[in-house]
Amino acid sequence: MNNRCDECVNKSACEECRENPKWANVPKFSKFMTYIPTCPRGYDDCVCDPAYIKYHHPEWYAKLYGDKTPEEASKTGSCQEAFEDDPDEEYYCYDNEDKWGIYMETKTIKRYIAKSSLCDGDWMTQAAKGYSNIPEGEEVKFVREFSNLYGRWVDVAWGGRRYSVRHSDLIVREETRNILDAPEPNCIADFNKSKVKMIGKLALVDNNNNSIDSGIWIAKTENNSIIYVDQADCSQFYIVVSSEDKPFQYDVNSYW
Repeated sequence: MNNRCDECVNKSACEECRENPKWANVPKFSKFMTYIPTCPRGYDDCVCDPAYIKYHHPEWYAKLYGDKTPEEASKTGSCQEAFEDDPDEEYYCYDNEDKWGIYMETKTIKRYIAKSSLCDGDWMTQAAKGYSNIPEGEEVKFVREFSNLYGRWVDVAWGGRRYSVRHSDLIVREETRNILDAPEPNCIADFNKSKVKMIGKLALVDNNNNSIDSGIWIAKTENNSIIYVDQADCSQFYIVVSSEDKPFQYDVNSYW
């Protein structure tokens, strides 16, 4: 890991910064920064700040603002103009402290993950029909447990097909989630039968430079591609609070 003092762009605050090595008791605040915020209200971790986007998502920044500096980009049709129109912050803005999704409830769910590349227990049928193995690390849908003369099995669904696999082939991932009533940066969303990580809401303006709530978000897919997501097309928003992997345990009542 790089030295935070070397990375910090706020060298004037060394005496106050908890990352400074001379502070052995670690104060409760820090002025360590990896970029200089351009937010006109002074928020230091706003996902709409061009400086934040440039530091965390440089390729996306280049698509949005080209060769402009963050300071130049912040003056183009969004934050600076909104600040001038609403200096008392009555209607503006989303920041690092408030106004994002509200927690509705906490749920614990089980996810079933392929421990390695898995073939169907009925491998001859699989070979005859030519459907593929389940790749390592893929999430599968639990269907049922059953037993026959060949032993105990778990039926799972993946890729539109049902597979019979051994219990030792699966990892049970227990996740505790805070369910949100609206998206917020870094939350997870169920989108188009997959999961995406919401990065930030797309800022749009009309011909009069008035902000438009489009509901469109910048999101990252499970293979790290950047896409646009309409929040209306998502079925759920949540934050994973904790996650624990456990071995699959048979239900003793499912033997026959």
